[in-house]
Amino acid sequence: MSGDPSASPVEEPAPALALDAFLEGRLQLLEVSRADLGLTLRIRRQNPSEKWETLPKERQVLDLLGEGASQKQIAYEIGVSAPAVSHCVRSLLGRMRLAQTMHLIILLRAVEGIAEDELIAICAPAKPSSFVLHFAPDPDAVARLTLAEFDVTLSALEGQGNSTIAEQRHRSLRTVVNQLAAVFKKLGISGRLELASRLTPRGACRHHPSKLAAFSGAA
Repeated sequence: MSGDPSASPVEEPAPALALDAFLEGRLQLLEVSRADLGLTLRIRRQNPSEKWETLPKERQVLDLLGEGASQKQIAYEIGVSAPAVSHCVRSLLGRMRLAQTMHLIILLRAVEGIAEDELIAICAPAKPSSFVLHFAPDPDAVARLTLAEFDVTLSALEGQGNSTIAEQRHRSLRTVVNQLAAVFKKLGISGRLELASRLTPRGACRHHPSKLAAFSGAA
């Protein structure tokens, strides 16, 4: 039997977003590291033992974190207490097995608007259980920095503390502190969380497909 040609076409469900895959445990960010002149996200595919439901307030917190808002600003925007926002962030980090809020922000922006299937397809045709995504920081922001400042910035985004950066670069702690302060001033930001938001292009994984490489090591 033929259908009614005047009937409205049935809308297909929207594809699952990559972010949802991370929130539900199908994908896990294992590591953020520097490589060449950019950052690498090391990701693992897995079968979660339980399914998590993301609440509306948690979505709001994630959206604002991706914009680089502080927890105090988030609390004001969504009308809850700062401790409640802090608890929400800790809960999200624990669920996604992330150690740092900064890495959550990098992930939020890097996979923004990208479907789960698209992310997997970009990585490797064989769809290995583990892979890496490499992308370059925002070029407009990088252009404002000296080479030394950019080097320190990559280390900061990697999650290293000032003392570790100083030791690795064979510089004094004061030098590193001053360089990061100069970076913050040039970019008009006040801390590392904003730095992660400012330097990570939206949908960065899609914008730099030529720099993606399959990861064949053990997870």
